[in-house]
Amino acid sequence: LLDMPRAGMAGHGHALRGSVLHADGSPARDATLEMRLFDGPSVLEAGASTGDDGSFALEPADRRFFERIEIRVLAPRMDPFAFLLRREDAVAPEGVVLRLETVHVVGTVVDERGAPLDAIVYVAPGRSKGVRGGVDLRLQGRGEVSVVVARPEGGAVEAVFRDGVPERVVVPEGRPLYGRVVDHAGAPVPRADVTLHLGAVHLDTSRTDDRGRFAFATAGPGAHVLRVRPPSPRPAAEVRVDDARAGDDAVEIALPPPMEVVLRVKDGAGPYAGRVARLRVREAGSDRDVLRADDPPGAPDLAFVLFLEGRYDVAVECPGRAPARLAGVDVRRGAPLAFDVVLDAFTSR
Repeated sequence: LLDMPRAGMAGHGHALRGSVLHADGSPARDATLEMRLFDGPSVLEAGASTGDDGSFALEPADRRFFERIEIRVLAPRMDPFAFLLRREDAVAPEGVVLRLETVHVVGTVVDERGAPLDAIVYVAPGRSKGVRGGVDLRLQGRGEVSVVVARPEGGAVEAVFRDGVPERVVVPEGRPLYGRVVDHAGAPVPRADVTLHLGAVHLDTSRTDDRGRFAFATAGPGAHVLRVRPPSPRPAAEVRVDDARAGDDAVEIALPPPMEVVLRVKDGAGPYAGRVARLRVREAGSDRDVLRADDPPGAPDLAFVLFLEGRYDVAVECPGRAPARLAGVDVRRGAPLAFDVVLDAFTSR
């Protein structure tokens, strides 16, 4: 989403400069930029606005280098635009160029008999618009965009729209999806939370009963993702299952044997004596948490449960301190699963 020729890295740490342009290259005047700057789990919020030439400048008081910057642009008479700048992205000498490009999404929404439908269009995670039989929206994108179109009563499909090209989206009536969650020995897992997703959109949630069974009243015809978070006395990671489909009546999700990982939080050479505000665990290189726990118990030794072997990125946030991180922690059954994470000596702003 960023129009940045390969160049130096100036702009990520001490100052961020650039411009906001419309799709035709004209400056976006009087636009407001809301920014969130991330250094691990530590977040700094800042803002800026554009001048007559569309330019902006941000010089945060905290002069660290940040892993990523999320930018929300509010331009007059336009829907909000979202941009993401990562540390590995290059910035041209003239700064970041944010282009407010849109795709004209137009077409009809019908049921399997061709009758017009009232529907919900999910334009981004957490954002949706209601439509009545037809779609006529301008969404952020370049050339084409993918959206999820759902019936209010359930059932959804993914649809790709090309700029200005009318599309006919057929959303069949949803059908039930049933399954159960068992542990590694085949015993049912009660009170597990199972969530149903299509693309990046969370559609529904179910909780398993005493027999480990879950049910979704309506799901669409395409391949869905199920995410399972089992109950646990300790923070536990989720397990993902792909390719669940409407009409399935025997989806079995078997949890691998749990692995208890211990993270020893240290302050210099000794154990940390303060409060841990947040623990995050992600698959290495991913930007989505498989485990997030606020105020995890047991500090300075944090115990949590993972189910899948692999490499993980771990972050610990403590009040008034810079975040502590471990990247690429190798978690294998039969290997030692206790790791030290050391808080930085300086105080976070």
